[in-house]
Amino acid sequence: MKFKELLGELTAQRRSRPNFAEMSPWERSAVLAGKIVRTGPDVSRKKAEEVVEVLREQSALASTMIGDIAKLEPAPSHRATYGDTLAGISVVDRANWAMWAARGIGEIIGVTTTEPVEDEPEPSDLNSTVEMTAVLTFLSQRTLGQFIPFTDDSVASNATAALRPGHLVLVAPNILATQRAMAVDLKDFALWIALHEHTHALQFATAPWLTNYMREQSDLLIRGFDSEASLIKWVRGIAATLRGQTSVIEYFLSEEQNVHLDNITALMSVLEGHADVIMDRVPREHLQSKRVLRRKLNARRVTLTRSKELLGRVAGIEAKTQQYLVGAQFVRSVISASSLERFNRVFDGPDFLPTVPELGDAAAWLKRTDALLGINARDTSSEDVSEETSTQGAE
Repeated sequence: MKFKELLGELTAQRRSRPNFAEMSPWERSAVLAGKIVRTGPDVSRKKAEEVVEVLREQSALASTMIGDIAKLEPAPSHRATYGDTLAGISVVDRANWAMWAARGIGEIIGVTTTEPVEDEPEPSDLNSTVEMTAVLTFLSQRTLGQFIPFTDDSVASNATAALRPGHLVLVAPNILATQRAMAVDLKDFALWIALHEHTHALQFATAPWLTNYMREQSDLLIRGFDSEASLIKWVRGIAATLRGQTSVIEYFLSEEQNVHLDNITALMSVLEGHADVIMDRVPREHLQSKRVLRRKLNARRVTLTRSKELLGRVAGIEAKTQQYLVGAQFVRSVISASSLERFNRVFDGPDFLPTVPELGDAAAWLKRTDALLGINARDTSSEDVSEETSTQGAE
């Protein structure tokens, strides 16, 4: 049995989907990716039901644990709007992940309609190219889970979406395939992955300003192109990247755009690195196999294929593996020099985010943020060095 079939049966409220002609370019790419991608492991109905139930149960458990582990709590404004809900949660197949991801991309980038340029295709059509479909197809086979901070009625699965701050999706066939390949316990692995994604949900609940900051930086990057024609050149740069000729940055980005790209890179690195570190801080009584999980997941991540390297170049930023590595090392360095609570000031506002150079110099970030808070220079010797901080490696 395919997960796609089971999840279709178990979903009480299916997302309404317009016909193909009425879809946004992002959605059309997702539909095509969903038709191309393999559905994943073929399992018995009993096994498929077991995996879905385990993912739901462990995700619910992770949501109750994450605040104490990360030593963070949702902002008052978040609680006033959403109560204790960190995110909507769905267990999905590969095709539905592609749709969630595509709609999330559309929300953050916002390039939907523009004035056409003579003898050139409209920029809004460029996202339905072979490249976008190929990227979604590739990632839909490898993504284990994802928190999507941009959720509205057009993206979500039902009318209550407006009351959600974001949405967390767990990709059942990929989690099962990876769990089997790593030869680890399914419940432990499901909890570990859920903790990572719930960390992202908590990050945005703790710092509601993150949503607008991401949108603003992405908008400034995209709007930095001086014309629709230059945006078309950028997309052609992506095609050149896929052919292995160059990277997007080398192909076409202005100095100002590189500043915004650095801001996005630093933000994504610290968010991914933080989630990676928090995964390792779960108490042993809840996850006794976490050392084995970390070792095997790191081994999986560093086994990069040419395709993964290409994706990193297409995005114009470090590959996601590098984001985990640099970001996690920054977080561990801050905790080792001070404490987890002191690291958590990163969620106080954009001025407290590390710059790209500071990702490799935690002491500089500590000194600068102390100054922002009016704190005198202090001894930054270790105050809270956890076993995980000192022993767990990133990929």
